[in-house]
Amino acid sequence: MQHIKCTEKIGVLKEVAHTDVILSDSLAKVIDKFETEKYLSSFNRLKDKGFTIGSLLKASVIMPFVGAANVYALLKHGITGMVLAKKDAYYTAKNNEYIDWRSVLYMTAKRFKHLVNKDTVPTEKRVTAIIFDDTLLEKSGKGIEKISLTFDHVTKRFVLGYKLLLCGFWDGASFLPLDYTLHREKGSRQDEITSQYQRATKAVGATKTLLKKAQQQLDMCHKKLLTSKPRITKKTNLLNNAWHKQTQLLYQRAGLEVQDIEDQLVIDTNAQAVAKLKLKQMYSHGRLFGLTKTERKAQFKKSISAKCCGYTRRKEADRSKGEQLITMLKRAVKNNFIPQYVLTDSWFFCESLIVGIKSIRNGCIDLISMVKINNQVFKVGKDQREIGVKFLLKSCLTNKPSNCKKFHASYYKRSCNYKGTALNLFFVKMGRSSN
Repeated sequence: MQHIKCTEKIGVLKEVAHTDVILSDSLAKVIDKFETEKYLSSFNRLKDKGFTIGSLLKASVIMPFVGAANVYALLKHGITGMVLAKKDAYYTAKNNEYIDWRSVLYMTAKRFKHLVNKDTVPTEKRVTAIIFDDTLLEKSGKGIEKISLTFDHVTKRFVLGYKLLLCGFWDGASFLPLDYTLHREKGSRQDEITSQYQRATKAVGATKTLLKKAQQQLDMCHKKLLTSKPRITKKTNLLNNAWHKQTQLLYQRAGLEVQDIEDQLVIDTNAQAVAKLKLKQMYSHGRLFGLTKTERKAQFKKSISAKCCGYTRRKEADRSKGEQLITMLKRAVKNNFIPQYVLTDSWFFCESLIVGIKSIRNGCIDLISMVKINNQVFKVGKDQREIGVKFLLKSCLTNKPSNCKKFHASYYKRSCNYKGTALNLFFVKMGRSSN
């Protein structure tokens, strides 16, 4: 009985292996269309011996299709029909900070675009869009480089990992991944203390600029006062006396202004010192990025050149997602992925996003974004009166909504102005939902 079960199990395994061979061969043929060896030949110089980057990437792409979650599983699977390197070759390539994986992704997307466009005749103009979204990338192990405690908005708890910002291009039929960045979160307390120090430093800089201008004005008044004294001594008349008194008055006012600004500079400098001390205490005793000083010191660190791609990734981890979104959009446009629209959810909607998108290609790209119904203020009407988005919704509800039969939705459209930019707000109710 046991012999029959073992025979059946071996038969099933052989069938699975045969299926995987066919699948891997088919995928290899598809990947060959992308000419990875040709387009990745510039990276081959980064490997002194062994397999090329193109051949390693080809095998890595096939991994998820044959159920291999990692390199170990791929090698254990033993896919025949492909020459596979040993695990060290994969890990060496994967951890090479000089390989520009962003360029590899763009090369693949461009090649796909070329292969599709050369064989198809566009029958109708399709809507194109670049879509941005972020997701939580959960990890285990506080020793991972640049890891942090990240807030999960779904489970409402803090999780060890990264925030992954994704950029993809929709050409009307296919979705192409273009770019991605990994981010770590500082936390609200750290953001608050850092912002306090930045505001204090900015205030000190502004006060110093004012003081410099006031001192220049004081010097000018002093020179005028010195030239007015000889004129009175030489010839005393009503005109010279009036000019001398006016010059004295201006000099006194300039002196008082300098004194006031100097007093303000002392206050601003003290505020900066207090903010700096709080920041220093947080770095030494507080939980930075949700981790203690000991946990941060235990994280993986490697000395790398400032010119390599890995260094750029490190810097991106501490930049804001909004800033990186505009950078990624500009990079996509530069690589000839020019959309009609940019799609984001409510987390990204802000003034800097609108201004950043409108600064690209003379404002030919439009933004479609979700907007939070919170305390944001919009200007409406000819008189451009300011009104909160909640009250704007209430005023819309008194009117009859428009209907969209295709999506079983009703909506209200309201033209308004948001911090200097004209836009349309849509309040949408889907189906029988009460929201």
